[in-house]
Amino acid sequence: MKTKIILRSLAALPLVMVLCLAGCRSEEHRTAAAPPLEQKAPAVAPVVPDGMVRSSFNYPSNNPGDAVVMLQRVAPAETAVGQPFAYTMYVTNLTDMKLSNVVATEQLAPEFEVLSADPKPESSTVGEVRWNLGDLSAKQSKTIKVTGKAKKVGTLVDCAFVTYLPAPCLATNVIQPALTLTKTMPESAILCDVLPTKYVVTNTGTGLARHVVLTDALPQGMMTEDKKNRVEVAIGDLPAGEARAVSVNLKANQKGKFTNRAVATGDGGLSADATAAVTITQPVLKITKTGPAKQYIGRDFTYELTVTNTGDAPAKDLILEDPIPQGTQLVSATDRATTDKVRVMWNLGTLAPNEAKKVNVTLNSAVAGAIHNTASAKAYCAETVTAAADTVIRGIPAILLEMVDDPDPIELGKTTTYTITVTNQGTAIDSNIKVVCTMEDTMGYESNSGATKGSVDGMTVTFEPLVSLAPKEKAQWKVVVKALKEGDVRFKVAINSDATTRPVEKSESTHFYK
Repeated sequence: MKTKIILRSLAALPLVMVLCLAGCRSEEHRTAAAPPLEQKAPAVAPVVPDGMVRSSFNYPSNNPGDAVVMLQRVAPAETAVGQPFAYTMYVTNLTDMKLSNVVATEQLAPEFEVLSADPKPESSTVGEVRWNLGDLSAKQSKTIKVTGKAKKVGTLVDCAFVTYLPAPCLATNVIQPALTLTKTMPESAILCDVLPTKYVVTNTGTGLARHVVLTDALPQGMMTEDKKNRVEVAIGDLPAGEARAVSVNLKANQKGKFTNRAVATGDGGLSADATAAVTITQPVLKITKTGPAKQYIGRDFTYELTVTNTGDAPAKDLILEDPIPQGTQLVSATDRATTDKVRVMWNLGTLAPNEAKKVNVTLNSAVAGAIHNTASAKAYCAETVTAAADTVIRGIPAILLEMVDDPDPIELGKTTTYTITVTNQGTAIDSNIKVVCTMEDTMGYESNSGATKGSVDGMTVTFEPLVSLAPKEKAQWKVVVKALKEGDVRFKVAINSDATTRPVEKSESTHFYK
């Protein structure tokens, strides 16, 4: 005799009742246990072999849009009394979220006896078997296999249901951004140089580094090109693996070694720093100029100029200039000098620290006077320096004495005139020129005239000193005498001046006849 088994679900039970069967603790808990979920279409049921029947129900509703858990049961359509038979239950999570505390409960007919189950039930009482399946991850399915037998002929009404607690999941991406900072600038520079400085901020971590800011508090003696003592740049948000470069130009206003630390910060305590150092140097020029304290008109004279770099940086683009003094002419200059007729210029290139360079310039002057000559040297980032030399240009007075008698010869009792001409043939003024004339006793004084007033004392005619006689100028004096005795007579003249150290003398021979 065969017995027909009818499988029946608890679809008619309301959800709240089913959840209470799962052991819910309060109405509030039951309400929170089943929030709206993103539902998926029911999983495909396993193939039902011939001679088997299937029962399926979705919880909390068979409405596909509301389905959370699907319970499927596959069992033989009929069996014999006392003959063991097996059936299978499939519990499937239809959602994309985890379900917790999943419990499958089977209410057994009095005529049915459980022989074995896999997995083993958590509890088994008369008329009920319960399996605590724990958690079901998204789309996961668990299988329960039961073996039993019918005790008598009839219909076995065997019901099963599932309870669960939804576990709403929230995926939070855990990140750990990390900042690194590099700072590059020249290791050394000259005081006037611009210091190109580059900062690179990199997010070497995971996730977005938010509100990144770069700051660099500059040390005293250094500033930006726009005269700020602080670099501050808002980098903004920096994605993982990305880098941002910031370039600024800095300048130093004093010599020395400068070391400073730049910092990059971001939200969440992100921080990175980088340190860079630069040594600032400067060329310092020194110039000397030497030459003769005095020289004579028309003679060459030479100045020697020496430029020295006493600083700790190369003096680049070194230019030396020496004006040509008024009244002088350039004769020559060393080291490929150039001139614009007003000055002499030397382009000396670069002068290393503690190095010196000498040049010469030779001049000539056609006029007397004092020359104050100032040369200057300048180079990149070095203060201009000057040096002067003074030279007095002197002339040389040269007195030419000439004297003629007219007439010659002369008859006794007649007169002749001696004309005395003094010429300054030199290049300087002569002064205090004194003319003294001496007559012989054969002569008789008649008169005098000329550039200065004369006086007679016996046989001597003395003229008052001529205050000055410029170069190339002449002065004349005349003395008229009478012939008293015949013979070859002599009229003598002597000249003294400030430029002469001994008298200049001249005699004129005149023939007196009867």
